[in-house]
Amino acid sequence: MENNENLLGVISTLLKWRKPIIRICLIAGIGTALITWFGLDDYYQSTTVFYAASPDLGKPEAVGEIERDRDIYGEDTDNDRLLTIAQSNELVTYLISKFKLYDHYEIDPSKRKSKDKVRKKFRKLYNVEKTKYEAIEIAVEDRDSIKAAEIVNAARVRTTEIAQTLIKDGHSKRMASLKSTIKEKEQSLYILGDSLSKVRTKYQVFNTETQGELLAQMVAKQRGQLIGAKAKLEVLKTGRGAARDSSIFLRAQVKGFEKEVESLEKNLALFNSGMSLVNELEDEHQEAREQISIDRERFKQLKASYDSYIPTIMVVENGTVPVVKSRPGRALITISAVIIAFILSLIGVLILENYKDVDWKKLSE
Repeated sequence: MENNENLLGVISTLLKWRKPIIRICLIAGIGTALITWFGLDDYYQSTTVFYAASPDLGKPEAVGEIERDRDIYGEDTDNDRLLTIAQSNELVTYLISKFKLYDHYEIDPSKRKSKDKVRKKFRKLYNVEKTKYEAIEIAVEDRDSIKAAEIVNAARVRTTEIAQTLIKDGHSKRMASLKSTIKEKEQSLYILGDSLSKVRTKYQVFNTETQGELLAQMVAKQRGQLIGAKAKLEVLKTGRGAARDSSIFLRAQVKGFEKEVESLEKNLALFNSGMSLVNELEDEHQEAREQISIDRERFKQLKASYDSYIPTIMVVENGTVPVVKSRPGRALITISAVIIAFILSLIGVLILENYKDVDWKKLSE
C-alpha cells in the first residue's frame, strides 16, 4: 500500500510539472534540430574492397622447372603488408598533396602545425580495416560525394603502386646480384678456357675421345712397317749379290720408321699423361658454361618479370559515388537529445520536490 502511495506521489509530481518538462523537451528537440541542420555538414562515405594477390604471380618460373599451378590470393602476411601500406604516412601524404586537402579542409599550410592538423583531419575521415571475410576495405568520408569516391580509389591504386614498387625493388636487387655473379663466372670461365688451351698445347691433347685411339693405331702401324723393313734388310744382307743401293734404301727406311715410332710413342705418352687433366678441365669448363647459361636465362626471366605488370591486389569492389549521406543522422541525434532532456527533467523535478522542504540555510550553519 505504501509503495502504491509513493508511486502515485511520483506521478502526481510529474503531472504537476508536465508543462515545464514538455517545454524543456521541445527546446532540446528544436535546438538540437537547428544545430544539426545548420551547424553540421553532410558527409558521404565511399568504400573500396580488395584482396591481396599472391606474390607468386610476380615470380618467374625457375629455369628447368615444370610449370606449376600458382595461388591467386595472398596469405595473411600479404594482407598485413597491404594494410600497413594503406595506413602509412607515405600514402596519406600522397593523397593530401594529390587532392589539395589543405585548401579543401580550409587549413593554412604556412602555419607550424598545419601538417599535423591536416593529417589528423584526414585520418578521422579515412579508415582501413580487414573485413570478416579477410578482405581489405578502405573507406573515405567527405562533404563532396564525388571527391570521396576519387580519394578512396586513388588510395587503392596508390597502395597497389607502392606494393609493386616493393616487389620490383626486390627483383632489382636480385637482378643486380645475379648480374654480378654472371660477370664473375664469365671471368672465371675465361681463365679456365685459357688454362685448358695451354694444357692442350702442352700435352698435345685436342680430342680425348678419338686422339688416343688414333695415336695407338699409328704406333702399331709404324711398328709393323718397321718390323717389315728390318726383315727385308736381313734378307738382303744374307742374299748373294745384294744390291748396294737397295741395302742403303732399306737402312734409311728402317731409320725413318724408327724415328716415326719413337715420335709417335712420345706423343702417345705425352697424350696419356695429360689426358686426365684435360678431361677434368673440359668437364669444369662445360659445367661453368652450363651454369652461366642457366644464370643468364634466370636473369632474362627476372628482367621480363620486372618489366611486366605485377598484380598485387584482386579488386572486389571499386569506390562508387555515394548517394545517401553517411552522417550526421539528424533525426537520431534529435530524438536522443529529447530523450536525454526528458530523463534529466524527470530527475530534476523529483529532486526538487523531494527536498523542497529542506531548510538549506539551517543546514549550512
